[in-house]
Amino acid sequence: MRSLLPGLLLLLSCFTPCVAHAEDQLGPALQRFLEARSASLPGKVTIEIGRYPLSEKLIACQRWELLLPEGSRPWGRISVGARCQAGPQQALYIPSRIKVEGQMLVAARQIPLGATLTEHDMKLIEGELSNQAADVLSTPTEALGRTSRASIAAGRPLQRSLLRSEAIIDAGQEVRVEIRAGSLQVSNQGIAISSAGRGKTLRVRLPNGKIVRGIASEAGLVEVQR
Repeated sequence: MRSLLPGLLLLLSCFTPCVAHAEDQLGPALQRFLEARSASLPGKVTIEIGRYPLSEKLIACQRWELLLPEGSRPWGRISVGARCQAGPQQALYIPSRIKVEGQMLVAARQIPLGATLTEHDMKLIEGELSNQAADVLSTPTEALGRTSRASIAAGRPLQRSLLRSEAIIDAGQEVRVEIRAGSLQVSNQGIAISSAGRGKTLRVRLPNGKIVRGIASEAGLVEVQR
């Protein structure tokens, strides 16, 4: 029995560094993966990686392939899939969190149904964007001139789905069409085939019968980029 003790102690002394080594293989890879996926997000991004069970099989893996489930994005609470590419075949999901803090637009006062929003109806505050709906607005220009689809309580974050654009061009209206191609600009007249709010796409029929797609930039004006 005594002769087995040194070997057992040696095995235990090796096991702890092996566990740490496994954490160093998977943990930093997860950190790099989530940093790359969240690099384009607005505001301050904090990455939190959840705990995952260690085993001898997991310890033996030397390289991991990481992925997000189809249809998910690096936002809020997520699960990251990990698949061993160099070692025993295995896969697991690691709970993680992408915390995004930044400016969001909220109602500065009660906004009734059907109201056209002005600068007095909104204000910017700092908050956790990743706790909000995916379509929360972050700049006043996204809401100015839009109409509320419902009554909006003071302090509620403004979402794109809560607002609609009033049409600034109606179907059948004669419009001015500005066609830009690099530094060149050509103006023409046309007839709007569909209605559109500011910044929305619509189709216009030109005098020669050709139909073009453009953006309603202001009342009676459509911009076409070539």
